[in-house]
Amino acid sequence: MMTSSGPVKVRTRRHSPLGGGSATFAVLRLRRRGWSSKSGSRAAGRCRQQEADKLTPRHHGCQSKSYTYCHHHQPTTSRAGFATSQAVQTAGLVQSKERAANVRPWWNPGRMRPPGVVRRALARSATIQLVTERAWPAGVATAIGSMPGVDPVEAAAVVFGELPDFPHMPELPARGVGADTIGRTAALLVDLAVEVVPSGYRMTGRPGHDHRRALDLLRWDLDAVQQARENAGSPPVLKIQLAGPWTLGAGIELARGHRVLTDRGALRDVTASLLDGLVQHVEELTTRIGAPIVVQLDEPSLPAVLGGRLPTPSGYGNVPAVPEPEVRELLTTTIDRIGGLTGQPVVVHCCAPRPPIGLLRSAGAGGVAFDVSQLSEAPAALLDEIGETWDSGTSLFLGLVPATNSAKAPSLKDLAMPALNLVDRLGFNRSILAEQAVPTPACGLAGATNEWMRRALALSRDLGKAFLEPPENW
Repeated sequence: MMTSSGPVKVRTRRHSPLGGGSATFAVLRLRRRGWSSKSGSRAAGRCRQQEADKLTPRHHGCQSKSYTYCHHHQPTTSRAGFATSQAVQTAGLVQSKERAANVRPWWNPGRMRPPGVVRRALARSATIQLVTERAWPAGVATAIGSMPGVDPVEAAAVVFGELPDFPHMPELPARGVGADTIGRTAALLVDLAVEVVPSGYRMTGRPGHDHRRALDLLRWDLDAVQQARENAGSPPVLKIQLAGPWTLGAGIELARGHRVLTDRGALRDVTASLLDGLVQHVEELTTRIGAPIVVQLDEPSLPAVLGGRLPTPSGYGNVPAVPEPEVRELLTTTIDRIGGLTGQPVVVHCCAPRPPIGLLRSAGAGGVAFDVSQLSEAPAALLDEIGETWDSGTSLFLGLVPATNSAKAPSLKDLAMPALNLVDRLGFNRSILAEQAVPTPACGLAGATNEWMRRALALSRDLGKAFLEPPENW
């Protein structure tokens, strides 16, 4: 390959360390990452050095599971340039461990300070604005996703009105095929399609009526959210929901009738296709809404996957349990890819009894959502996992408001008591509820009436404000 300054040798690899899925290092991709050279020989030597040096994230200032200033995304030609606000503005923010491990820093030892000095210079600079892992404001609330009704415009208007600081993209499963969690997520698949059979969703060779219907419903939801944003203003952050890899693999069948997760190769292909489709989905949402996007992975089937409780097609047996390390590996890969795409923490929701909170935390989830009422008879091990999750800085999305109408109208203190008792039992200061907790309904609101849906969203919002400024009688 030739450039204006001379020849540049480029190695061909199966997967480019600069990302993008290309089989070769393209010149445009190198320039987009900040590549430049004074001479062809220098560029060639640097490219060879990048392939020879197996640098770890620690060597170039990136740390996993946290937002740090990453100096290697943009070139700097001045030794003092690292301590300027311009360097901060052009610095990339990375959360993905995969991206941090694969992207190599394009720094010139002859003209730049080494990475360790760079980090210290950045830390000393008074112009640096600290970036926290929390993408949403303190004292906010949100909802899980599903809502009653069939009108996406009305649902989006209600969400943006009741949860202005942390709205979500409503899901309306009452619309039928393609509107539920599995159908909406399958609509994002690239080069793969599903159809509806008596037992549920099944992979098919080409998109048919069912797949096109799911796509149409998703487009209508995008239009409804954009209209709500135009009426209510752009929110600080918007949350979207989709099925996680294990729930998606458990909810879709292969052509022969077995669940996708029984074929690990097929499961990896479906997950990769979903992530490719999510790239386009997030880009379109960002353009329409003009706000950061937080992705929530719904994993209600995860405990059944781990416990071997998923029935086989015949109904006479169960799918063998998947080992926890294998579950964690796929979740980690998925969370890292999504975090690298959005630049925001990834929330994982599991409303099943005894959710695997420790596994989700170790997989890299920036937030874990669960139903607090399921903790009434929780074992000590699960409470320890919750304490460790909070202690690690991960946010907890606490399902406190009933998802369906309750016989007695609960007071705000009654709704908050499970969270207060949990904090007291674990030995944390109650201020952690304002810092690392987001109140939500216990689960989706698809089974609620319209009146209770509005009331549940309002109660969740009031709980968030009360966590930030607790009343005196608490």
